[in-house]
Amino acid sequence: MGRLPKYFKPAESPQKAESIPYIYKSDWLYYFEPQFANGAKVGETLRKVTNFKATIIGHVVHNDGVEQTDHYELETVFKGTTGLQVVRTEEFQGLRWIDKIASDAVIFPGQTERAGVGIKLLSGTAPKSMVYTHAG
Repeated sequence: MGRLPKYFKPAESPQKAESIPYIYKSDWLYYFEPQFANGAKVGETLRKVTNFKATIIGHVVHNDGVEQTDHYELETVFKGTTGLQVVRTEEFQGLRWIDKIASDAVIFPGQTERAGVGIKLLSGTAPKSMVYTHAG
């Protein structure tokens, strides 16, 4: 049997919820990647996803009387600094908004899709509100 990966975890990890394979640790997002041997799960490897924490704290719908646009309000934590980002929902998954956090906030290579999924799963259901932006 070969050496185990550096971040090898036993199959039953008490650090994460069974149904969510993501965790924030020191405000970094990690993914528990399953490890298999002979078709059976033998453990998990902890993979870095982002070097920041983001939580969806609100889902705001702006209604101008003609159309509606949806936005997520995100609370971000990067190097101990908390910020608020407002992102259109259709721009969320592409994660280009991380440049608004800091120039050195990163998503690790190949992890963009996991970052969006992890942030959503760990955020849970955000409260939804409607903002009317028309006068008539």
